[in-house]
Amino acid sequence: MPKFEQLGSSLNGITKHFIGHLQSNKAIKAVENFDLIHSLDSIKLASDISRYAANRGKLQDCLIEVKVSQEITKTGVDPNDVEGFYKQCLSIPNILIKGLMVIAPYSDNLEGSRPYFKRAYNLFENIKKSSGSFEFNILSMGMSDDYKIAVEEGATMVRIGSAIFGKRNYGNK
Repeated sequence: MPKFEQLGSSLNGITKHFIGHLQSNKAIKAVENFDLIHSLDSIKLASDISRYAANRGKLQDCLIEVKVSQEITKTGVDPNDVEGFYKQCLSIPNILIKGLMVIAPYSDNLEGSRPYFKRAYNLFENIKKSSGSFEFNILSMGMSDDYKIAVEEGATMVRIGSAIFGKRNYGNK
């Protein structure tokens, strides 16, 4: 939010994405400030987002975060539960599920991310075909280090902030 304040009116007309774990108690700020939330991972969070979006007269675009690895630091919906979770979300008003978001586990070998991206693509295609929704069209996977493999495996959106802006300095938030 401090970065938004610094940029001020220059943000007008720019689509803003919330990337990162979203706690329910921060959902109101995400709905107020972002066009696409990349990290929907629970029905409780979906309900909270829905409530805040309704209060703003907004339809909030979201991506389901899928936990494709067993890393304890990662969050998301278990791949085996994604289709059911998607169907549950369809009954929640004021949110629109636009697709899936995944983060492959870090590896020194970039090819190590390929099987995770393949699995995510298969999940994405299964939901897209079974839902028939034209709006379910985003597969967000791949970051600055592995985006090329993600694109090869079907990503429609990549997150390459570090490649553009440089590594983050967590000391100056």
